[in-house]
Amino acid sequence: MILDLLDETGFVADPVIAAFFKEAEEKGAPDRNWYRVLLHSPALMKGFAALWREAFNGGRVEHCLKEIIRVHIAEHYDCSY
Repeated sequence: MILDLLDETGFVADPVIAAFFKEAEEKGAPDRNWYRVLLHSPALMKGFAALWREAFNGGRVEHCLKEIIRVHIAEHYDCSY
């Protein structure tokens, strides 16, 4: 089963969802299409977005190092995403 990418404009009336999409656009990650798939369950999208924010922007490891690690892992597994 393949889920359609939902149009986020139907969900941006929710300020939490709108903020996550804006942040993703500004930072370039995660891919907005990932959020558009998760919008099939807005609660899941909000939970994942909060987890992503903390994992990639919080903590003691600098964000730029996390991005380098993410790219190396993707290259190691031959993942073009």
